Amino acid sequence: SESPPVNSAMNSAVISSAPPSAPPSASLTKQASPSCYSVGIIITFDNSPFGTGYVLAKIDANSNESIVNLFFPNDDSLANQIHTQPLCLKEGRYKFTMYDSFGNGICCS
Repeated sequence: SESPPVNSAMNSAVISSAPPSAPPSASLTKQASPSCYSVGIIITFDNSPFGTGYVLAKIDANSNESIVNLFFPNDDSLANQIHTQPLCLKEGRYKFTMYDSFGNGICCS
């Protein structure tokens, strides 16, 4: 079992039907089905995407995490490309973690 990369940035998000108290940082659109919200993860990779990836986990009432979606490129074939992952998330609390094992950030072409 491989340990996660050392450098990571973590953010948690709450998907809720209640109006936010501040402008949201991501746009959530409720689909026709009341059981989920349409959410998209969009990442523009730099010229070295290998070693960069993300994990989206749902957090339950006991603070346990279960992985909903993850993506880690196997090589640099996605260099300077856009990765788009549409998801349908149920109402709840989520944690989005972005990993950068090389520590060079996602900045440059």
